[in-house]
Amino acid sequence: MHKLEIDNIYLEFDLRKILSDVYIKCETGKITGLLGRNGDGKSCLMNIINGSLEPQSKSIRFDSVFTPFPFKKPGLLLYLPQFNFIPGHLTLRRILKISILPLKNLKTGFLISASITKHL
Repeated sequence: MHKLEIDNIYLEFDLRKILSDVYIKCETGKITGLLGRNGDGKSCLMNIINGSLEPQSKSIRFDSVFTPFPFKKPGLLLYLPQFNFIPGHLTLRRILKISILPLKNLKTGFLISASITKHL
């Protein structure tokens, strides 16, 4: 079993606090939900984990090992953004079967998705 932990997340835009003291733990074989109202920072948190948004502070650990840039380690983490980039006639299962990095090669088992259920 693998464990992904994110904490000490602090993000602000133009002196507006978006995320503060966030902690989240995900383990393989378990489902972790991220709930909140519009504008609460859910997508920002996902983008921080993915590396496409740099916060003022963050701590990301895989199996208790500090990993500041998980997106730079192939097979450690997969991310499906919330916008629809999959052609309507293809299922996510089919996309993963023909992808360059099949899901079976994902070393940790973490697939982070903003909207995965629509395509399963």
